[in-house]
Amino acid sequence: METIILSLIVIITLVLSYLERKDLVNRLMSKDLTEYRSLSEKPEKNQENPPDETIPLEDAGDWLEGAEDE
Repeated sequence: METIILSLIVIITLVLSYLERKDLVNRLMSKDLTEYRSLSEKPEKNQENPPDETIPLEDAGDWLEGAEDE
């Protein structure tokens, strides 16, 4: 029983130190505060996705074929 408790404590300590190290690396690698905030902030759940402005594959094929005719 003691070994299980000690093992859990060691695992929890390792996970917490990993998370702290990950945050410190982000801080050190950022060139300024705005870059750090962009790396550390998570997007809001209710935030709207940007519109997709790409051309569908079928339309792109038609557009390319029209460009070759000119």
